Amino acid sequence: LHVAASRGAWRDQATVENLRAILTAEVVPAEFSLRGIEAVVAAGSVSAAGEQAAGPVLRVQLHDWPAIRTAAAAQVDGEFVTAEVDAELDRQSARVRAEGRVSAALIARVLGRHTPRAATYFGFADPVAFEGEGVLGPGWRFARAGGRVDAGRIDSRGVQITAARGRIDLAGTDFLAHDARVEMTSSAARGSYWMDFATTDYRMLLRGRLRPDDINGWFRGNWWPAFWARYFD
Repeated sequence: LHVAASRGAWRDQATVENLRAILTAEVVPAEFSLRGIEAVVAAGSVSAAGEQAAGPVLRVQLHDWPAIRTAAAAQVDGEFVTAEVDAELDRQSARVRAEGRVSAALIARVLGRHTPRAATYFGFADPVAFEGEGVLGPGWRFARAGGRVDAGRIDSRGVQITAARGRIDLAGTDFLAHDARVEMTSSAARGSYWMDFATTDYRMLLRGRLRPDDINGWFRGNWWPAFWARYFD
């Protein structure tokens, strides 16, 4: 079955332009059933939640309905992203694996919209490369996500980072960056950084060489530079 449409919309929440789709299946008349159902879908663009994906391609396998397996690729904000999704529609749950690069502008928009308290800590100036996995629990509720990231320049509340990489785990509002390395011009450190997005509580465990004044933006008030000025040359 071949389907084509110049434009489509879903409840004013999403639109698709230049849609092309092919649905294949094996028909079994004796059992009044279909086997090996698979769909391949491509479009010029898809827009949803205020964002747009260019040239998305999607392959969906429905062999084990209501369990489905999908693979997708698209260009978002000029960067390419690929993903695989294994979903169970009856339980409304899924496991998502993805990799690619995310633009700094997209990260700023998403953080500003959903976690504004964290946005000031993650002011990326360069695209962020990543590979990771996320889990949606019953009812499509976010459960956890984790993966590795490699970022360039970051303005983290005035702390100017030139490069950062490591592993990130996110569960609820708990954010943990570990096995991480951060570089700031002539200084660098390894360690971990934990933060609760809901309360902005945080904990840093670092080893290396960081100039105290370089990370003053992570602390409130004047106690951090005052401490170093008073007790150290």
